[in-house]
Amino acid sequence: MLKTYVFFVLLFLFTPPPRHHTYNTPPFLSLSTILQSYDAAEFDALIEKYEKLNWRIISKPGGATVKPDEFYSLYGYHMQASQGDNTAERPMWAEKGGLDFEGRARWDAWTAVKGTAGDKAKLEFVKTYYEFPVKCLYTDTRGK
Repeated sequence: MLKTYVFFVLLFLFTPPPRHHTYNTPPFLSLSTILQSYDAAEFDALIEKYEKLNWRIISKPGGATVKPDEFYSLYGYHMQASQGDNTAERPMWAEKGGLDFEGRARWDAWTAVKGTAGDKAKLEFVKTYYEFPVKCLYTDTRGK
């Protein structure tokens, strides 16, 4: 009995983890093939939808609130595709006093994609819109 237990423990410890494929796709599909399956032409229609989604709210110190990181990733790609690189200063203070967590998160997300071409930013926006986890929303209405 002890030998069987030891065997299974050792088997578990020394067996490599299963290979996880990006986006839960078969291993024969490359990343470029996956990205090509999204259509940047959907960008304009999705812009109106993403801000209207029922995003979860995350509380910050001092009563401030922010949305999940995925919202800001979408915002960064949206701004990069529509206005190009971010040239504004990083916001520090909110209108009501305290740190401007919302403004800083938006600024950080936009600056993170600095230098990305407009077409690539549109494609990344569409990809991110369809792939962000449902846990970021109170109710997932993306399919409606």
